Amino acid sequence: MSRMKNLPSASLTAPILMASWAVVAGGAAGCVSNSGLLVILQNQQPVFDSTSHQCTPGSMASASQVGSGVLDLEVGTAPAYMAYPLVQSTLPARAASPGAVEPNTVTLDGVRGKVVPPPGLDMTWPAGCPASIDSPSSGSLLPAATLGLTAQVIRPCQAQAIHDLFVSGVLPSDLTQQVLFTIEMRVVGHVTSGDEVTSDDFRFSVRTCIGCLQTGFPDIAQFDFPNRPSCSAAPKPNLYHGNPCNFAQDYGPLLCCTGDMNKAVCPAPDM
Repeated sequence: MSRMKNLPSASLTAPILMASWAVVAGGAAGCVSNSGLLVILQNQQPVFDSTSHQCTPGSMASASQVGSGVLDLEVGTAPAYMAYPLVQSTLPARAASPGAVEPNTVTLDGVRGKVVPPPGLDMTWPAGCPASIDSPSSGSLLPAATLGLTAQVIRPCQAQAIHDLFVSGVLPSDLTQQVLFTIEMRVVGHVTSGDEVTSDDFRFSVRTCIGCLQTGFPDIAQFDFPNRPSCSAAPKPNLYHGNPCNFAQDYGPLLCCTGDMNKAVCPAPDM
């Protein structure tokens, strides 16, 4: 059972958690202390390729970082929230000579962490769907280099559990209220010796809502949520597809329609 008490409306900011590296010198195995050897510089704004329809985080800092997010839970199926952490290695180069194997190369294993409910919400996650984040990644990171990752930090089952709290009235569906879940994520990898290295926790907030991205249409305000056209009557082409990297997250407007069995179809089809 979940209870809601004194839900705050203030938005959180995403601090950049910097950490210095520490190396125990003198061993061929390159022993390292565990924490802070990787640094999450920011949560990237992903790049959308209109030809391949793929979104990538890039390996250079994006001009606009994502300091906080939005996840619209009323899009037909339980969505996921994707983060794009830009990670940097703070390890020094230790290769014996140019071209030699670099023992401080980090092989990335993934992004781990947890989803933290708003203060005052005593939330019990469903069986088989804990609050944890465990999003595998791959790639290699040379000393001082940066690399962008893609990580699922709110899973569909977690989104469904939060959605159910809105439906039951535990969470307020009033769009004037901000319901913020906090993402605590860290990047995990290992060096050539097998020793694990991690970043410190990087935190940012995600506003969860029912329909908040499905509002603000400049020319079809009659379809602002909770109003939706039937799919047969929806404007065609649909000019409001929302975020091409994940239509349920961060920005809209997103025009959905009501299809068979009164189910939401998002985005509404163009044809």
